[in-house]
Amino acid sequence: MDKDRGNLQIYAEKFAEAFGEPASIVPGRHRNFELSVNSLPLGRFLNGILGPGLARSRSRKLPEFAFRLPAEKRAAIVRGFFDGEGWVGDHQVCAISASPALLAGIQILLGSVGIEGRVSRTPGGSGAFGRGRWYYTIVVSDTKAFADKVGFCSPAKEERLASLRTTGFSKTSFLPPGLVLPMLREIK
Repeated sequence: MDKDRGNLQIYAEKFAEAFGEPASIVPGRHRNFELSVNSLPLGRFLNGILGPGLARSRSRKLPEFAFRLPAEKRAAIVRGFFDGEGWVGDHQVCAISASPALLAGIQILLGSVGIEGRVSRTPGGSGAFGRGRWYYTIVVSDTKAFADKVGFCSPAKEERLASLRTTGFSKTSFLPPGLVLPMLREIK
């Protein structure tokens, strides 16, 4: 699903290239568009690979193999997630989900490619996303690192990301091990 039909056109072409199946773009239920593919064998194949990734929103999580992939493939999974669920804010890249397990997995993949992502929990309002239930947001403040290591396939999001002044703010800082380890040894 996406509000930008152009994004789905990119995904439809990538899908056809990867799986040899044509995909169509159809109107969605929420003033958006959906990518539709009618192939039972492909559906069974993807269900076998993605399993829990195809569950209801609150139960979604990344498949175990995602954490064992090479760095460029882990970055591609993160890119696909943020392309579909994310947005570029004034100073950060964000995404939202009803599933804390899914965002925890995305946070781990981000960290594995050297990017900090912070997850927070927000109560849903009566008319807001979540309908009175908690939902979760992941925020990446270091937009330069995100652009360099992950980026977007979506031209609109990529353009918005490139227009930001990068601050690289982070709540986590790492001291050089060469400086820290000798001090820790002295404490013993």
